Amino acid sequence: MKQFKNLILFLIITLYGCSVESKFKNAEQLKNDGKYDLALKKYSEIINKYPGSEFSANSQFIIANIYLYKHKKYEQAKKEYELFLSKYSSDGRIQKANNEIDRINKILSKFRKWTRKFIKQTI
Repeated sequence: MKQFKNLILFLIITLYGCSVESKFKNAEQLKNDGKYDLALKKYSEIINKYPGSEFSANSQFIIANIYLYKHKKYEQAKKEYELFLSKYSSDGRIQKANNEIDRINKILSKFRKWTRKFIKQTI
């Protein structure tokens, strides 16, 4: 009976791992193919369905990167990095996420200054 329980546990763990890994590989392929919106959906599904997995932290970080580097949606990227920091505070990419937030803040600050200057010139 104990061996049967161990076998069932092994199968559950194996199937769970394969499932999340295959979903992550699918999301990676979509990203590599330039299908960023579809990739974002897949990464979000991984975060929601497998919140404790290593793929969840990877997905959250990649989502932030897509918003920053591919979509140039700085406010959204900042939110995603902040979410990463709050959910995965022991991850090895904490400093990288903080650096990206600093970079975004500088970009947004320059944009706001430029906008104020532009408005003053047009009035």
